[in-house]
Amino acid sequence: MGYGACSIDRWCWERPSPQGNQLFDVWADKLTDVWAVGADGVILHHDGVNWSGTFAPGHSNLRSVWGSGASDVWAVGDDSAVFHFDGTAWTSFDVDAGNDAGTPPTHNFRAVTGTAPNDAWAFGSGGIIYHYDGSGWTSDTSPVTNTLLSAWADPGGEVWAVGGQGKIIHYDGTSWKAQASGHTTTLDAVRGTSASDVWATGGNVVLHYDGKSWKNGAAGAAAGTIGGAIALALDGQEVWEFGSAGRAARYDGSAWTALNTGISDNLRGATQLESGKVLAVGDHGALLYYAGDKRAQLTAGGSKNHLAISGSSSSDVWVVGDEVLHFNGKSWSVVDTKSPRSLYGVEADAQDSAITVGTGGTLLTWDGSAWAPTVSGTGNWLRGVWSDGQGSAFAVGAAGTTVKLSSVAGWAKVPSGVGATLNAVWGADASRVWAVGDSGTVLGWDTVKWTKMSVTYEGGAKPSLRAVWGTGPDSVWAVGSNGSVLYYDGASWAEQTGGEDYSLNAVWGSSDKDVWAAGTGGTLLHFDGSGWTPSDSGTSVTLDGLWGASGSNVRAVGEDGLILHYQP
Repeated sequence: MGYGACSIDRWCWERPSPQGNQLFDVWADKLTDVWAVGADGVILHHDGVNWSGTFAPGHSNLRSVWGSGASDVWAVGDDSAVFHFDGTAWTSFDVDAGNDAGTPPTHNFRAVTGTAPNDAWAFGSGGIIYHYDGSGWTSDTSPVTNTLLSAWADPGGEVWAVGGQGKIIHYDGTSWKAQASGHTTTLDAVRGTSASDVWATGGNVVLHYDGKSWKNGAAGAAAGTIGGAIALALDGQEVWEFGSAGRAARYDGSAWTALNTGISDNLRGATQLESGKVLAVGDHGALLYYAGDKRAQLTAGGSKNHLAISGSSSSDVWVVGDEVLHFNGKSWSVVDTKSPRSLYGVEADAQDSAITVGTGGTLLTWDGSAWAPTVSGTGNWLRGVWSDGQGSAFAVGAAGTTVKLSSVAGWAKVPSGVGATLNAVWGADASRVWAVGDSGTVLGWDTVKWTKMSVTYEGGAKPSLRAVWGTGPDSVWAVGSNGSVLYYDGASWAEQTGGEDYSLNAVWGSSDKDVWAAGTGGTLLHFDGSGWTPSDSGTSVTLDGLWGASGSNVRAVGEDGLILHYQP
């Protein structure tokens, strides 16, 4: 199957497709040359057939994109991020290059526009204005100190920028001057067709400039039709507005009409692709395409959280959470479990054998054709499950709950001796099993009972351990909050260095020298047998689960419907 954006370390977005980071802006040279930018430095390109993606170095959020043609595209964003595409590759620019007055400030750019390869403008926090003349960037005097959020340039050279407290500034070819908007509502977008036909919007405010002054657009007819408008696209005489919670409206020259977008994501950027065709972008990687009155959502996937993943082979993979997904080696499909419960753990033994657990003591088993409820022996939330594939299994959860599957008694509670929530369980075999949980709790199973194991934590702080996995009885890892990584060598548990400040929620590997850990902030760490090193995931979305069919075929799952696929 195809993929969209891939990180430098080859973690590629599988769902949503082409990626799921927030998209803040979009610009099109034509229908076959479309660029969109967003959170974590994502840059998407559409060639008329497929979407492809990359990430800008540094992963700063990219807030705006504009170009004068296919070989002249600019993207700007947080942390002084300014990048240029010359038709072949993206290059970073330092807008303060040559500034000898000490360390230059960090700029948060919010908008970029222009008229030609030697005439581009960038705007941002504090009212900053920078101009590119074909050789370099220089700062210009701004008449406002409010953050400037959007900009548009008329081909004749006039430029408008809008932003906080209803501020509008105008460049007449010589200097910048403030223009009266009549409003104090933040203006998020400005677009035009000529110097005498410019539109601006923000919240419930819609403004139009006729070449002389700004007035309420169509007597404010859009107010009440759309709230929280944050994006504009112009198509001839038509004006398209997109905003918060998936709201949208279109003005045909005489009246506004509310549009059904079919989504509830915030829509943050929009552009005309060609006559009658408009593309809007937004949260969760939303790509919304209109061709006249026909609408299509181009993203695949959703915003439901994925909390765990397991498989029996590369063609039998399960993901659970707010929904249940199955991968058959070619594509993902949603599987109805008939249960309203959220699911926290899953273990797949074979094509016709899997177990998943969740809230309220939920325990479901898969027989190859359907999921069926099974009596777990508890009403407490179950958070993790492990099976040896030969009839023995454990599930663990809230208040120290452990339940065990046996061929004689089925599922039944087993005393754990602790009251802390247990989050995960893994075993080398039916007689050597480990469970981990809150307050640094580690339990070991010795065929007949659980025993609390001794762990010394540096500094005395006891982390919440979220996941456990190993290659055998003398090689087991556990990970948790504050980047905690523990290792068991068959005799004792000890902390390993190399964890991040983020919480780690999952651990899995193909061998002692190939172990992955994942967690909040899109954190991915890799252990090569000697130490842990960070890996670029391409997102800051929380990762909750890891599993692989092999060391070269690994998936990470997480919030907002995320599935990443690693194929080095």
